[in-house]
Amino acid sequence: MLSTEEAKQVASTILHQLGGRRFIAMTGARDFIAINDGRGGMHCRIPKMTGVKVNTVKITLNEMDYYDVSFGRLYAGKHTVISEHSDICFDELQTLFRRETGLATLL
Repeated sequence: MLSTEEAKQVASTILHQLGGRRFIAMTGARDFIAINDGRGGMHCRIPKMTGVKVNTVKITLNEMDYYDVSFGRLYAGKHTVISEHSDICFDELQTLFRRETGLATLL
């Protein structure tokens, strides 16, 4: 279990690897939560977009220092996992996000 500060640092690092403030501006991501179990991670929501089923993203750091990424949909209080990806390298996060959501992370 991580301390609160360590969990926030892991979440901040993930956000930075996604593109930081540009990622937030380009995608409209909001409701960021630092995950404080296992090795840490982050969860966020993205706005409803026409043709995009995904509105939640969960990225966690695994024991091999790669990321496990889950894309889901929260609707009427029910969360459905749409796709899951394991062992994603930090430099593949933006490409994976773009492929799964159709949203650009950078200009």
